[in-house]
Amino acid sequence: MHLTPTLQARFTLLIAMIIVAVGVVFGSAYAVWLWREEAKLARESARTSLEAALPAVARSAWNLDRTGIRKTLKGIARLPVVNRVWFVLAEPGTVRPVVAPRGDPPPRSASDLRHAVRYRIETGNRRRLGTLYLSVNYAQAHERTTMLVGGLALVMLCMLVLIAVAARRVFNNVVTRPMKAVSRYLLREDLLTNAPPLAVQREDDHSDNELIQLQAAINRMVAARQADVAQLREYRDHLAEKVEERTQLLKATQNELIQAEKLAALGSLVAGVSHELNTPIGNGLMLASTLADKAPEVAEKVRGPGIGRTELQDFLDETVEASDMLTKTLTRARDLVQDFKSVAVDRQSAKRREYRINDCIEETVGTIRPSLRGSNFEIDLNLAEDVDMDGYPGAVSQVLSNLIDNAVRHGFDGYDSGTIRITSGLGDDGRVRVTVSDDGNGMSPTQQRRIFDPFYTTKLGQGGSGLGMAIVHRLITETLGGEIGIASTPGQGTEITLDLPRTAPGDAQTASEIAATGEMVGGSAAIDADTGSGGAPAEDAEDQTVAGGTVAWTS
Repeated sequence: MHLTPTLQARFTLLIAMIIVAVGVVFGSAYAVWLWREEAKLARESARTSLEAALPAVARSAWNLDRTGIRKTLKGIARLPVVNRVWFVLAEPGTVRPVVAPRGDPPPRSASDLRHAVRYRIETGNRRRLGTLYLSVNYAQAHERTTMLVGGLALVMLCMLVLIAVAARRVFNNVVTRPMKAVSRYLLREDLLTNAPPLAVQREDDHSDNELIQLQAAINRMVAARQADVAQLREYRDHLAEKVEERTQLLKATQNELIQAEKLAALGSLVAGVSHELNTPIGNGLMLASTLADKAPEVAEKVRGPGIGRTELQDFLDETVEASDMLTKTLTRARDLVQDFKSVAVDRQSAKRREYRINDCIEETVGTIRPSLRGSNFEIDLNLAEDVDMDGYPGAVSQVLSNLIDNAVRHGFDGYDSGTIRITSGLGDDGRVRVTVSDDGNGMSPTQQRRIFDPFYTTKLGQGGSGLGMAIVHRLITETLGGEIGIASTPGQGTEITLDLPRTAPGDAQTASEIAATGEMVGGSAAIDADTGSGGAPAEDAEDQTVAGGTVAWTS
């Protein structure tokens, strides 16, 4: 089993290791110094004994008294500091060296001390007789050094134990006990509710005390967290009220955005239709003015001197031609107004009725084409056999307008020209399939995943609100009960497929309801469906032009 030492044990061990290291260093230095001193004393003692024996050895050597030399050497060898002593004559060939104790003389390199032996024959004349060698016995110095060092080690060991015990006790009082108190305090269940401040050590004037600083920091942290918890509890207790308040604020903001989208859509639709009506109305006014100028002249001639057959025939031919042109011009203006009125009323009233899908597509495209005049963007219709539908043509018109405008604003961003193709037909599953495709920029996978998210736009701050495609998805899936799919590749255009049931669900939410409830922020019709431009009811204002809004721009 692996045991993790406590902080206190590790601290005590560290102190012990430091003391041992210091003791080893200083003990070794002391042992070396003590050994040198003891060895020095042994050499000095041996040198003194050697010098004291020199006169006796000199006399015995001068008298060739080998026995006397040996006795003197034995006396020196009995000293504790002497290991061996021997005398070698100056002429070793004559007499063998005298050694004490007995034995062969060791090599001269084994001697620690040497001294020349001289004998004074007369005043000022000293003759060298030989050399006295001595090897020092360091056993006594070694024993003394060992004893002193051992005593010192024992004393240091006792000090080590005492210091370790004291360090452990001090560490326990200064660190371990306060740390345990802090740990118990931080593990309290009521720490973040009503726990009192931590009181490990009494705060005094010693502000530099680390424990006091730690205690103050923990108390500040706990107080801040307790305040946060109290605030969170207050938020929790009033969460429903705050959510309702934010919801009402969000709905108000949504309604403001819807109204802004309505005004923008109304301006776009009215500008496009009014521009398209200028041509037929101008032509009709010109033809009517021409007839008004010539008719009084012809009438004056008829009442007066008369008019020739040829002149009358020319006038009648011009009148017939002008009438035909005037009829065609006014018919074109009437069709534009009718398409405009049909689309606007369908979007605004959001009433369920029977309609034909191709007529709905053509009427919607008819109201959009004027806004594309003067540009190189075209709408190509490829509609199959018309199919009867039962549902909400206003929702279909709004979806198509959003998709076309999204293609122009984003699909053809950076393009000078492009073609939007719209097809329709009856699928094998009995549902109507409408596709809207373009040959523009296309979309990345990330854009395709987020295209239906509210407020997602690639033109934030450039006129894009990110609302249109969210409304499109809501209208297709809920109002019309269909499905919508996107297939796109960057640089190769986008194709959006709408699969619509021929009969819309009866309880689906309409486009006007979506805008009115504020559940989904987005654009809707621009004016009330029940009134015309003059404020009269729509069903009673056959000759009045009804203005309706277009879609809210998408991302």
